Amino acid sequence: MYNKVFISYAKEDYETAKKIYDFLLGRDYDVWLDKEKLLPGQDWNTEIMQNLKKSDFVILLLSNISVAKRGYVQREFKLALDYCEEKLDTDIYVIPCKIDNCEVPEKLCKYQWAELKDKNSFDLISNSLNIQRQKYEQIIRTKTIKKIDLEFDSEEKYSVSIDNNLPVEIISDPNKINVSIVNPAPIVILFGTQCSGKTMAIIRLTRYLEMNGYTVEPDRVFRSSHDKYYETVCDRFDEEVDSDKAAVAGGNFDFMLLHVYDEVGRMICQILDAPGGHYFDGKKNATFPSYINEIIYTENQKIWIFLVELNWGDMQTRLAYTKRIVKLRRVISPKDRIILMCNKVDIHYQFFNSGIPDVKSFCENIKNQYYHIFGNFKNRNSTTKLFSPYRFDFIVFSAGLFNKCTDNSLEYYCQSHDRYPATLWKAILKAIK
Repeated sequence: MYNKVFISYAKEDYETAKKIYDFLLGRDYDVWLDKEKLLPGQDWNTEIMQNLKKSDFVILLLSNISVAKRGYVQREFKLALDYCEEKLDTDIYVIPCKIDNCEVPEKLCKYQWAELKDKNSFDLISNSLNIQRQKYEQIIRTKTIKKIDLEFDSEEKYSVSIDNNLPVEIISDPNKINVSIVNPAPIVILFGTQCSGKTMAIIRLTRYLEMNGYTVEPDRVFRSSHDKYYETVCDRFDEEVDSDKAAVAGGNFDFMLLHVYDEVGRMICQILDAPGGHYFDGKKNATFPSYINEIIYTENQKIWIFLVELNWGDMQTRLAYTKRIVKLRRVISPKDRIILMCNKVDIHYQFFNSGIPDVKSFCENIKNQYYHIFGNFKNRNSTTKLFSPYRFDFIVFSAGLFNKCTDNSLEYYCQSHDRYPATLWKAILKAIK
């Protein structure tokens, strides 16, 4: 949405236009460049005019050739300026870009131009586009919020389900579940929706920890001794974590408590994985199951890891999920800590630089989509807010890739780079300390 960019240029400047085209394509923009988009048999004049009119942004490439050249390029420049009259004075729509030392036409002088000879010129163009996109999206959000009851008083349901691999009693009535927390070690709670990737995050973290001298094992007394399903899951935990079919196996232990020990056997923390449907079951005003409330009110320090995903669901569903997180403010103790984890980042390659995720870009986009979390978890401390504006640490994460067999019967798991579990573990240790 609001990502359509039209590039106007003289044919002699095509090489520069193509570089900008490729750059913006890699940042999730829908870019229109005549030589890349026009197809044989199309009316080129009609196509150019239609795409210029429906574009959200117009990049005008200025050079000694284009500013002095009569003909079609001048027509595009003038049309872009005409469409600009329909925008607000504070909107960014026309972006002049100087290729050489040409003189900027008088009608374009009021717009700040980019000097393409500067090394950071492409990044500056991208920043301008992102700023205006956020303004447009803020307008849409405001209109949407007016239509949505932010107090979530009704029982309207969203498309959220609970994993059918779980025993029927866990699905049918989670309030009948009995759990026991006997160790005082901090509890890491991964809070996310169904299919948010909680279990795979734990699998990836477990592999990383065990490769670095830690021991991760299930708490066998977490659930009732009569729970044969849980007993079986505990017995098979190591086997399934190490399996190349972990993506499938992980669904079998979607509800357990793990203990993490260091090399000398000292317990560092406990990690809870519960079904996503128990955190967010699709009801606007639903309460948490009793066992979750029991865990929330234990004396243990809690490290809350709220999982979010870029472009997950629609705006209304994200608002409902965000509201569930915001409601937890009243039960989060001062000694508790919060980590906001953007999961599944590997599918958003446009926010990577040289194979490394751009954390700042991910944070800005998540803030744009889950703005209530940022607004409600602002750091109000006049001193510490200078260093940490929010009451959480923001990290990015990916568990890895999942490849289906040719018959679609199984998904093989290829784990992610160690940087992801290393960052997650570092954030957890920081929260505990």
